[in-house]
Amino acid sequence: MRPVLAGGFFGAIKLTPFHQLPVHKRFIASAVFALLALLMLGCTQPSASAPAPVPSSTTEPTAGASSTPTPTPTITPTPAPNPTAVLVSPEGSDPAQASALAALLGELTREQGYELRSLTALSQADMTPDMRVVAVLQPFPALAELAAAFPQTEFIGLGFPELKSTENLTLVDPQAASADQMGFLAGYLAGVVTPDWRAGVISTGESPDGTGASQGFTNGLVFYCGLCRPAYPPFVQYPVSLVLPPGAGSTDQQAAADALVAQGVTTVFLAPGADSPEMRQILAENGLNLIGTSSPEDSIRPSWIATIQADWLAGVRQAWEGAVAGEPDSFANPVLEIVDVNEAILTEGRLRLVEQVRDELAADLIDTGVNPDTGEILQ
Repeated sequence: MRPVLAGGFFGAIKLTPFHQLPVHKRFIASAVFALLALLMLGCTQPSASAPAPVPSSTTEPTAGASSTPTPTPTITPTPAPNPTAVLVSPEGSDPAQASALAALLGELTREQGYELRSLTALSQADMTPDMRVVAVLQPFPALAELAAAFPQTEFIGLGFPELKSTENLTLVDPQAASADQMGFLAGYLAGVVTPDWRAGVISTGESPDGTGASQGFTNGLVFYCGLCRPAYPPFVQYPVSLVLPPGAGSTDQQAAADALVAQGVTTVFLAPGADSPEMRQILAENGLNLIGTSSPEDSIRPSWIATIQADWLAGVRQAWEGAVAGEPDSFANPVLEIVDVNEAILTEGRLRLVEQVRDELAADLIDTGVNPDTGEILQ
């Protein structure tokens, strides 16, 4: 092959065919060509190690605008008022009842998280939605109308025998303790503490309550002792029942005490109407132990066994619990309580027996066998 002549800027250059070059020059030429190929490849391919650009998420602030974000306004809700209980003690109401009821409602509202307001008057214009329970003492002629106008409020009326209960009106009568139940409980208590069942009752014949208490006492004693037959003289059918005449004075009272002593009676129940300080004193002086319906004087406490009375505040508590739960009772009767206990006679174990009967009477699990309206024995 003939050599090629190239002309131009560098003049004539003699080109030698590649295969005619010496071996060392061919090696150098091959290396140069390989290097040039690598350099050209690097110029045309993007670098694999270079990270792709990430678009910036930063927003440039607009000229003249503040860079601090404007806070979103929040609305603070107005808290709902606490539920409120109201005690209405009108002019002419019983101060002792008002004081006792205020103390009880203060306790109940604290337990329930209610507020308590005490008023002397309340009209429809004074009612507010937060008034959940309203307790009212007599005299309050507008109670029925107020309860009818505000069915969402629960009302508790203390007394008001002329009214009838409604869905949101519960009536509590402080005087509504059943005389026959009171007598029955006293009779059972007398049986528990009296040796040989030698017990008696003094009542008045002026009202069904006196008669009912006397008959209830007899049935309560028999409920405990059965035939109640004494083991030694005098052999008397117990209990002994005496009735004081209307307006009985000291002579009649002393005669009653003598009659009881003569028949071997050692425990006496003074029914409502007969439980006077004079009668208590005469019986205590004759060595008799007493059960009454009002607290005794200090001078006769050694002869006093216990007092059985109506706990009308327990009736109010029952009415309150029903009202707060939205399940008011139609009528919350007072329950019987045993107080002024002489623990030397009515010991803890004996008292537990009596309290069990008290609770069963309240639950209508025990029938006294007496008509509470007339005081007569049921046939």
